[in-house]
Amino acid sequence: MKDPHVEARFQEIDAAILKAKSSPAGDIHLQAFLASFLVVLICGCYEDSVEHLIAIRAGKAGDAEVQNFISDTVDQSFRSPKFENIKRLIGRFSEAYRKALETRVDEKALSALASIINHRDGIAHGKPIAVTIGEAEAYHKRSKPIFEALENILT
Repeated sequence: MKDPHVEARFQEIDAAILKAKSSPAGDIHLQAFLASFLVVLICGCYEDSVEHLIAIRAGKAGDAEVQNFISDTVDQSFRSPKFENIKRLIGRFSEAYRKALETRVDEKALSALASIINHRDGIAHGKPIAVTIGEAEAYHKRSKPIFEALENILT
C-alpha cells in the first residue's frame, strides 16, 4: 500500500494476526474469540481504508468544503466493505472507476472478502464462531489486492 494511513491500518491487522497466532493453541475458546476479533478488526480497517481513499480522491478537487461534504457523506452512508458497496461508491465518481476495479480484482479476492464479511456478520448476530485465526489471516491476504486496486484507481 502506498498511502501511509492505509498502510498503517493493514499493518495493524498484520500485527493483530501475529499476536493472535502466538496465543496458547490449546485454549480453543480463546482461539475462537481471537478469530472473531480479527474478522471484526479486518472489516473495520477495510471500511476505514475505503473511506480514507475516497477522502483523498475528493481532496483532488482542491475544495475543502467539497472534500468535507464527501467525507462526511461517505462516513454516514458506507457501512460495510462488501465489494458491491465499494463498486457502487466509486461508481459515483466515475463509471470508468467502477469498471477498472471490476477488471482488476479476481474471484479469489472477492471470495476472501465475502468470507470475512460473512463471518463478521455471523458474529454480530450471535451465530457460532465458524472461523479460525488461520482462515482469517488467509482471507485477509487474499482480499488485499482489492484495496491495492482501489488505491491505484483513486490516488
